[in-house]
Amino acid sequence: VSAPIVFGVSDKTKDIYDNLSRGVVHYSPSSRPGEKGASIILGHSSAYPWYKGKYGSVFALLGRLKAGDKIYVKYDDGQTFVFSIKQSIIFSPFKEDARLTQIEKNEKPTLVLISCWPIGTNYKRIAVQAELE
Repeated sequence: VSAPIVFGVSDKTKDIYDNLSRGVVHYSPSSRPGEKGASIILGHSSAYPWYKGKYGSVFALLGRLKAGDKIYVKYDDGQTFVFSIKQSIIFSPFKEDARLTQIEKNEKPTLVLISCWPIGTNYKRIAVQAELE
């Protein structure tokens, strides 16, 4: 799966949703991929039938990633970062989850991919954590 990362989007929900049609969205308050700390990337796992973008199900296969799988982030200048999957968690977006808080507070360069879960619903979320190699 390949998709552009959209940077510079405010952390307002409407702005994030509006930009998901252009790729996956970097959650602006988080670190950028490759920097110290957690970089949070948001993407759709499934699209409504009337969805017009190309990235409506870009994160549909997140649940299949397993420890050791690789994620590559390539910037326009050619700089590439390789991340290795450490874990996946399923959580509720409506209450605090200590596991997610711990991932977000990681000091190592960490990539966190987040999408709705299970596919076709927005009941829960899946977060896949990967650390820079």
